[in-house]
Amino acid sequence: MQGDVYLSNDKGVRINPALEENQVLIVNELAESTAKNSLSFGTEQVTLDGGGLAVGGNQVCRTALVTHTNSNATYVGNTADGDADATSFLLPADEIVPIPIRNTDKLSFFGTVADTVHILWRD
Repeated sequence: MQGDVYLSNDKGVRINPALEENQVLIVNELAESTAKNSLSFGTEQVTLDGGGLAVGGNQVCRTALVTHTNSNATYVGNTADGDADATSFLLPADEIVPIPIRNTDKLSFFGTVADTVHILWRD
């Protein structure tokens, strides 16, 4: 069919990514190649300042896993949009939220003064 998108497998055979069985293969291959190509990982802990704000450190990465164990509401936003506030994404407590991002300094947090946010990054 004209307009269909096809990918090739390692043998050069075209596969249609719209087929469910191929989607599983694509996801598995992506996960495997991403893990193989990841050079390192690390962690950051940021503490919300006197205004209830914090920004991630300056760490180049591919993905950040963000979590907090605060009893108070904590929000995350993108620094490109300005400081996070109560209209930003509400981080669920005690859950890990994956965020595809190129640098942890793009993560902006808002919440209660002295609360902490934990970031696990990988490149």
